[in-house]
Amino acid sequence: MRLFTSMLLLLALAAPASGAEPERIGTASIVLGKVQVRHAGAEKWGRLQPGEALFLGDRIRTAASSSARLKLNDGSSMSMAAASELELNEFVYKPQGERRSFFKLWSGKVKAAVSKYLAGRNKFELGTPTAVAGVRGTEFVVETGPEGEGSTVTVLEGSVDVRSSDPKIPGNIVLAAGGRSQVGPSLPPGAALMLDEAALRALDRSVSVKGKGSARSAVTRDDAESAAGDFGFAPASGAPNLGGGGLPPINQQPTDARRPSSVTIRIHLPDEK
Repeated sequence: MRLFTSMLLLLALAAPASGAEPERIGTASIVLGKVQVRHAGAEKWGRLQPGEALFLGDRIRTAASSSARLKLNDGSSMSMAAASELELNEFVYKPQGERRSFFKLWSGKVKAAVSKYLAGRNKFELGTPTAVAGVRGTEFVVETGPEGEGSTVTVLEGSVDVRSSDPKIPGNIVLAAGGRSQVGPSLPPGAALMLDEAALRALDRSVSVKGKGSARSAVTRDDAESAAGDFGFAPASGAPNLGGGGLPPINQQPTDARRPSSVTIRIHLPDEK
């Protein structure tokens, strides 16, 4: 009986703890516009906030005219353009050992700036429904359309190994800086096409996310009044409450109460390189 009890105790200690916290792998360093996140294990999407922690298994999506930059624990970053959806599938980072990542872009466009990896069992891969791009220390852009339309990989710096996402399809291509390859459904990567400097700069600008200038977002009047309350503003008929370090009130022209109205908020963000 004593032996049986001891065995049960050992099994209990060896079993993984239920409800363990997911692994934190980075943060949302910049969020512009409407960006949502569905954390690992959650059923609903929520608004992604600047500085919010990111976890293994999270899924992030940007709306039209929105973008985000994700900073990973290994120093790499992912810049998401508008109308993009990214899943954080795998991330292993040991500063003095193994580094391994795999993320999946379901739609849209992403730029990956990958910190330089040491030799050995280290890799960074970004997949789509049709392609997988693998790198070691470089910058590249991956674009994918709706399912069935294929993907495009373009290298800004360094080199990238591109293959089909279907392991049954042989063949790969190594792209150098300036190179681009398209990967269609159930096809190997297409021949490399070299882009000129102007085209590369335009592509880089289209997906770069910087905390500089203004982020514009149209909100309803109810949203504006709710935000004003959060900042300690007094009701519209009274003077603003600035005693607690609040901000000046939003200037808004009188509107017809029977019609919906909107206000544009300009948010000035600090520079981030």
